[in-house]
Amino acid sequence: MSFSSIFIDWLQWMTEPALDHRLKSANQALQALEKEETRKKAFLVSTKPADSQVILNKRHNFLEIYIPPRGFTLELLPTIGFAAVWNGFLVNWYLMALRSGNSMNTIEWFAVFFPLVHVGVGIWFTLRILFALFGQVWLQINSEKITLKYRLFGLNYQRPRPASRHNIIKLERTKISYKSSSEGSKTEVKPQINIWAGTKKFTIGGEGLLSEIELDWLVGELSDWLDLPIIREA
Repeated sequence: MSFSSIFIDWLQWMTEPALDHRLKSANQALQALEKEETRKKAFLVSTKPADSQVILNKRHNFLEIYIPPRGFTLELLPTIGFAAVWNGFLVNWYLMALRSGNSMNTIEWFAVFFPLVHVGVGIWFTLRILFALFGQVWLQINSEKITLKYRLFGLNYQRPRPASRHNIIKLERTKISYKSSSEGSKTEVKPQINIWAGTKKFTIGGEGLLSEIELDWLVGELSDWLDLPIIREA
């Protein structure tokens, strides 16, 4: 047995964990199921949050979402601390290796292993910090394609590659979840918006880049503009 996306969206609305987001009565639930406009307007944030720095440009044939740098937050401190320790350890180890007069085999091992592993990890953490402080995000959808662009210090990076607008098939709004590691520890996964164009997933707002209310506002705008129901994670 299969259900329509509209019915699935309605069921998820009925069982929202936040009581304020649920339907208030059986009569309201019936109206929401029968009337599309009731579904769209009754529980989505229809206006931009007052203190949001996100910029939304929307016309009949073009939509653009600009997300400015997140800036410094307390959540960034562990990443900054780990990057400082890791990069400091790497520099110190290299200096010790060069001064110790070790055999050629040891020096060759340092020359191959550390650049591929330690330097790569150090650069990755450094870029994460720099992007959180200075990185910008653009999501653009026009009549032909969807593009997700990241910019850091004037350098642009697109991921995934642009896809055809006509391939957009699903709009998701995820919730906070937890991912377990092989050691049994749990890591929090921040909520985000996913736009599926065929097999390509265009994601905005992840890693705490957008607040919950900003995600609700933007996913509502996207749903209205793309004429797609919102798939909410159970």
